[in-house]
Amino acid sequence: MENGDTYFLRYYGTAVMSGPVPVHLEGKWRFTGGTGKLTGLKGSGGYSARPTGDGRMVFTIKGKYTIPACPLR
Repeated sequence: MENGDTYFLRYYGTAVMSGPVPVHLEGKWRFTGGTGKLTGLKGSGGYSARPTGDGRMVFTIKGKYTIPACPLR
């Protein structure tokens, strides 16, 4: 984030390849923590990706997350 708060995540998945080029990716992700306002961040979901005609990949990422309320100061 612009203010320096950071989130951490872990992901794993599989790739279907056509030679050296991926033609489909899919997997799962989960937040493993955060700093600053993202401390206590929890969440998980899944992702998939497919190639475009110009060599890029288009990702679809879905999931849910929660961030504990920050105490008032």
